[in-house]
Amino acid sequence: MEIQYDIHTLKNVTGEGGERKNEVLRRLKPLTEEEIAACILDCCPLTKDNVKAEQAELRYLAVEQLLRV
Repeated sequence: MEIQYDIHTLKNVTGEGGERKNEVLRRLKPLTEEEIAACILDCCPLTKDNVKAEQAELRYLAVEQLLRV
């Protein structure tokens, strides 16, 4: 998988006249759940049902963690 990014230059960020480079990821259209499953199926020996079960568990864990905030 290729990561695409741009490098931006921020001038005088600290007030000392210098500049700092900042990497910014390029935003692409988000993948759907089906597209993510297809990517996983292409690169590992899991079955489609295994991938769907893992996605469901990740969704559950994410919601649990967000509710703790």
